[in-house]
Amino acid sequence: GGPARITVKDPAGKVLREVEGPAKAGFNHALVNLAGGGGGRGGGGGRGRGAGPAVPPLGVGDYTVTVDVAGQTLTKPARVRARIQ
Repeated sequence: GGPARITVKDPAGKVLREVEGPAKAGFNHALVNLAGGGGGRGGGGGRGRGAGPAVPPLGVGDYTVTVDVAGQTLTKPARVRARIQ
């Protein structure tokens, strides 16, 4: 029960993105906008579009991603790389 939350932080621990959505059993995926622009919070199939302050794009570098769901928390490092054309 309750929502699932994905949080992206910079190396200093500052929250850069936070996405919330329904917690469902099984294989799930989530999209986190790293490009900036829209709201700093999202999820829910785009219903949060335009809500919240504009956020700068995330650059190439290291981040920490945390998933909170059903009273459990999993935190892992993530690296954003330059896109090769």
